[in-house]
Amino acid sequence: MRSAFTFPHINVRVIACPLAFIFLLSAAGVYAQTLDVTLKIDDNSNTVYIPASGAGSIPASTLTEQTYTAPSSFYLASIGSEYLLAIVNYAGKPFSLSAKKAGGSHYLTVSQALEGSNTFLVFSKGNQNTIENRLPLLKEGSFLEYATPTFGFGLSNTQLIKMALSYTSIDIEGLDILSSGLHSLVIEKKGTEGGKPVVDVRRG
Repeated sequence: MRSAFTFPHINVRVIACPLAFIFLLSAAGVYAQTLDVTLKIDDNSNTVYIPASGAGSIPASTLTEQTYTAPSSFYLASIGSEYLLAIVNYAGKPFSLSAKKAGGSHYLTVSQALEGSNTFLVFSKGNQNTIENRLPLLKEGSFLEYATPTFGFGLSNTQLIKMALSYTSIDIEGLDILSSGLHSLVIEKKGTEGGKPVVDVRRG
């Protein structure tokens, strides 16, 4: 089975597996099977970073097809002037990285075991350090425990909720200030005043 996902100037192709794609690709199946996740980027002005001995930063326009079975980390990054595109193995058993140029595009592929493999497709700002800075969290399995697990922006465990109600046709009453935690609210219509419904909001 072959699946493809297309973005402006970006194609993501997943070969030989059923999967769900939510920027985090997950797979489950027979451990002996291989999952190849390929990121196709239609911009050869980028620089590709390969974390392997003898590789490093390579202009996408000069890429030749190479496979790396023992990189220092299993990710590949394509760095543009205004964006970062990367493919990052997150869990499971990765086998190899490969990169190549064909025509006006270049291709980044992570090969990994089908069972238990997870792959992030990163669309962000920055460069390879953006990925490197998150590798300790990825390796210890705590990255997704953050409230906002991102690569190019700060991490936070703060759940920010804002409510802003401004209705000229409704009179909303209530002065309760709620701290973090579980709360019960009562929203009750109290009648009308000046032709406007009066709604009272209070703790339950």
